[in-house]
Amino acid sequence: MRLTELRVLPVAVPLRQPFRSAHEQLKMRQLTLIYLRSDAGFEAVGELEAFTEPGYSPELQESERQALLEQLVPVLKAAPTVPELTAESLWPNVAGHRMAKAAIELPLWSLKAQEAGLTLAELLARSVGDTVQPAIPVGISLGVADLATQLKRIKWAVTAGYSRVKLKVAGLDDLSTVKAVRQAFPRLQLIVDGNEAFQLTDAAALATLAAAEVIMIEQPLRAGDFVGHAKLQASLPFAICLDEDILSVEDVERVVRLGSARSLNLKPSRVGGFAESLKILRLANAHQLDCWVGGMVESSVGRYYAQSLAQLSLFKFPGDVGPSEQFFTAPLSTWQPPLRNRRLQLGDQPMPKLTPEMAARFQRQRNLLA
Repeated sequence: MRLTELRVLPVAVPLRQPFRSAHEQLKMRQLTLIYLRSDAGFEAVGELEAFTEPGYSPELQESERQALLEQLVPVLKAAPTVPELTAESLWPNVAGHRMAKAAIELPLWSLKAQEAGLTLAELLARSVGDTVQPAIPVGISLGVADLATQLKRIKWAVTAGYSRVKLKVAGLDDLSTVKAVRQAFPRLQLIVDGNEAFQLTDAAALATLAAAEVIMIEQPLRAGDFVGHAKLQASLPFAICLDEDILSVEDVERVVRLGSARSLNLKPSRVGGFAESLKILRLANAHQLDCWVGGMVESSVGRYYAQSLAQLSLFKFPGDVGPSEQFFTAPLSTWQPPLRNRRLQLGDQPMPKLTPEMAARFQRQRNLLA
């Protein structure tokens, strides 16, 4: 496969309502879209998922876009054909910049799937000897809010067909909200996302969430503290799920060795693309680590890739991959699978296309491969 066009378009998309975590509050989602066209005439669009503030990751939207333009694109321009779809093969001499790499690697997989006459999910499944689920249960991630707001949001989510709810918390004061939510929704599948808001000394307070029948707590301690997470996991009667910690398959090996968690939130953008995601998925399943697909407040462009990965049967737990309309009013693409009968219906969806407005904006951008 040879690329004939590559165009880059920064966009700012307003959110329906502010989305707050322990890291930051989002009102506007800054993204960078990457349009690719192959010599066979197939098209795909990627999305740079980095944020503008360094709370979640040191890889930021501006710096990753610069790396993409100055380091990644020139390598593709110089290559006569696209090599094997791994970051190591595509950019062997570029360290880091996982989100920038994923912004190109993911749509390259889409081009490869189109050339093979497969859906993206089918290509991913074949790569690991798995099967595809045409419809999947999905969860929803709700930002930090007061109890009344959370109860209203959860009622809407349950009615809409979400199978489980993740509540983001910013500290110990929010644990009472989690417990009150359990009283109001006794059968709800419920997880908590700490986003690094806690310390090991909070172990006893976190253990009280067992009374609220919390399935897991995501990333309670700071990223990189695999030993601290192992100590905390040993003291908790429910699972720890790691997110910010997991950047590569080597990080998962460290989790297995230390016992740092029982679950992993897998985000293809955070780990550099699908190739690394599939390595992580295989290793996690080999060691009985629950693995599920997380969200990055993606537009419909980026959510297509997360939802396609979540279709693999190896994923047993609902991911944060519901319709992008949760966050945005104006879609950037035609990819809008419906949530019906408590399942996201993905089996009969055509390949996503940009909306006419976005397609016109892209055509005004310079072809960086010309």
